[in-house]
Amino acid sequence: MSKAAVWSVIVAFAAGIIGSILTFVEPRLLAAAGLDVLTASDRILIGVLLLIIAAVAVYKLLTLVWEYEVPKKPSKSRKR
Repeated sequence: MSKAAVWSVIVAFAAGIIGSILTFVEPRLLAAAGLDVLTASDRILIGVLLLIIAAVAVYKLLTLVWEYEVPKKPSKSRKR
């Protein structure tokens, strides 16, 4: 596995988990955990942006896997 694939997995997991927590967890639960430092609209905006970053990282991983799995067709060489 290449370095780009490893980093895309790391970014996808980290951004996906943090983004989903910021977007979908109830604000009272975040306040009880001491993570209520932003307003609701800021928290949702950052969470959605992180979910978009996670989706792009998954797409990058899939394109890297697809390149690795599907070999390129050999080009026809001319005989002289």
